[in-house]
Amino acid sequence: MKIDTQGPTFHFDPRLLLVARNLTSLNRIGTVLKALTSTWWSIDVVIDEGSQYADGLDERIRELGFRRIGWEQARAGTWSVILAAHVNGKLAELTGPMLVVAHGAGYNRRVFSSTHDPQSSAGLSCHELVAGGRVFAQVIGLSHEEQRSRLCPAARPKAMLIGDPVFDQMNASRKRRKRFRRIFGVDDRRTLVLVSSTWNGHSLIENHRDLVRRLVAELPRHQYQVVLVLHVNVWTKVTRAGLEMALGHELAAGLLIVPPEGSWQAAAIAADVIIGDHGSVTFYTASVGVPLLLATDGSTEVDPASPIADLRDEADRLDLAADLRVQIDSAVQRRDEDRFAAAADRMFGNQGRSWSTLRDVLHELAGLAPPKEELHMVPIPDPVPIRGAYVSTALRVKTVIDPAPFDTHCEVECFPAVLASSQTRPHSVLLVDTEEVDPRFTENAEIVMNRDAGSLHEARHWFVQGTRDWPGAALLVAVTGEETLMHFVPDGLVLRTAPGVDPVLLAAAVYQWHVDGLGLDDEVELRIGASGAVRATMVRPLLPLRSA
Repeated sequence: MKIDTQGPTFHFDPRLLLVARNLTSLNRIGTVLKALTSTWWSIDVVIDEGSQYADGLDERIRELGFRRIGWEQARAGTWSVILAAHVNGKLAELTGPMLVVAHGAGYNRRVFSSTHDPQSSAGLSCHELVAGGRVFAQVIGLSHEEQRSRLCPAARPKAMLIGDPVFDQMNASRKRRKRFRRIFGVDDRRTLVLVSSTWNGHSLIENHRDLVRRLVAELPRHQYQVVLVLHVNVWTKVTRAGLEMALGHELAAGLLIVPPEGSWQAAAIAADVIIGDHGSVTFYTASVGVPLLLATDGSTEVDPASPIADLRDEADRLDLAADLRVQIDSAVQRRDEDRFAAAADRMFGNQGRSWSTLRDVLHELAGLAPPKEELHMVPIPDPVPIRGAYVSTALRVKTVIDPAPFDTHCEVECFPAVLASSQTRPHSVLLVDTEEVDPRFTENAEIVMNRDAGSLHEARHWFVQGTRDWPGAALLVAVTGEETLMHFVPDGLVLRTAPGVDPVLLAAAVYQWHVDGLGLDDEVELRIGASGAVRATMVRPLLPLRSA
């Protein structure tokens, strides 16, 4: 009897080869693959080596669950379909029908080192698309027909309108905006300011490195949340550890950073305004209706015939010499979701159908009929922002009181003390909580807050101990499970307040009321910002502070 020494085999057809140049191209390939559900594919990934931004590519391939093969193995094989989100002549070495697509929002940059043509956008030049006298890709995916006129003439017969799967997915996911905002810690009373930067010498982060710090320092924490999105090439060059070191103070002050795998699209949908440059994230965000303030415009790098140039000409510019908060508030108030609709329509064709078109094209190239099932649109994943390992509780608090006869209004603004001082924030008060460790703040705090005071009985004992532990404090604040208690030192006045208002805002308002000498009778009613009215009731007779 003959023994089968080969064993059973598990055979897949068709064979799909993914060609990754860097993390940017791999991320776009990952989006395209979502159109290939319901078909069994044998998938291999090969790296087109040579990019200076390829660090981390191997690790990311493994995280996504792909199998990597070497270039020689890829070149020796015959593939049912080859998919790439970049172009260069080396791709001509591979055998099989090939689809190439843009790795960002269309083709907009003039990069002579790639194109060898000062007039061509990267991805559309003959130098990149022609090798050995032939156009090597069977299909060149366009996100809009406008790109055909800027495409290498020899390649135009291979061009096909596909659209943009990222834009279509973002557009469909706009209804999840409230969910995304909640993950970023933002409700309708806070403004999410998204800062986006591409990666090269014309980028926002290269030209205005202090802008993120200014925004975090100048925008009150309770009213604004700053979120930073950086091009993956910045992460590759600087590394996550390097970025967290460089932005350590900003992270401690409350900055959120969205990593490349952390769903920048969700941040774009959640934003109230974007401060950006000529990168794709800026264009995508403006295209889904978010007001745009342009910090840098890409200069001569932007193809003047591209839709990015149209957006640049239409967008408002951020004046770095003027008040940033005023400009942000003005942009948010003038929000017009259709303002950049014309530019978006010129960038993104075949809207709403790019995924089904991609599925049809890839199956046709493989000689397969598309699946009979309707394509299922999946939403943008939830964001996973990077937060500071420790966000400082020290705040510079500034309160303005308008003691109207029947409507006492208090405006409270809180700024991170790690980026502010009494000089940069005059007439402010330093507030810390009991977990603060920086002696610069603990030794100079005027308001000290215990956010976990426990019961009323435990709060009483903490007030007694707090006068010893925090001898420089003028106000001790104890947050119990039901209410907030405030003890003014040294006069012994104790107030209790109803729940429902942020204790930081409440403490700042009551403190300023007392300092201004407006008087605290048995009961006073304050209206703090948009929080509504809150009552503060004097309870000194009910809560004696004598030590045992």
